[in-house]
Amino acid sequence: MPKKNFNADRIVSISAIVVSLATLVMILYQTNLMRKEQRASVMPSLSPGYSLSEDNGEIAEAIWISNRGLGPAFIEEVKVIDSEGEHVMDPYAYFRDRLTGREIINYNRLNPGRIIPANEGFTLVRKRIDSASAVIFSNAVEFTNEIMAMPHDNENKAIIEVSFSSIYDEKWVIRSDETSPERLN
Repeated sequence: MPKKNFNADRIVSISAIVVSLATLVMILYQTNLMRKEQRASVMPSLSPGYSLSEDNGEIAEAIWISNRGLGPAFIEEVKVIDSEGEHVMDPYAYFRDRLTGREIINYNRLNPGRIIPANEGFTLVRKRIDSASAVIFSNAVEFTNEIMAMPHDNENKAIIEVSFSSIYDEKWVIRSDETSPERLN
């Protein structure tokens, strides 16, 4: 059997192939990191909430939603879940039958297809509280934020659930009784 000698040309050729393969692996790794960073840079993060406010002597309560993320949130589905089941509707539609027209100060519909830009939000339903109008939202809907005046004796409170996606079609769901969105895919 003839003995194979490794000459300088063969060593240089093998070294070039090894370096090329290592470079390819490094490029693929960096591309993957850049893709993850790019997706994170446009991630939306919705947060529903409840507030009591006073403006010019008028007390009002409101349900609002805001996008604290870095990218726009595309609304996919809105549900209100109560003891009777799941209602595929926005909070205003849910409360419309429970309120008289004079109590509502303003409202915004949260329907599928709506876009909430980054660092923006709006009031879903805002209603007046006076001697003829009781606190309804805090009695009826479960929220994570603790408010001193919010009663906690109703175990059958409704939950607002919003499914949304990013510009890369990554999907999340946020519930009014949870503090952070849950990733779906």
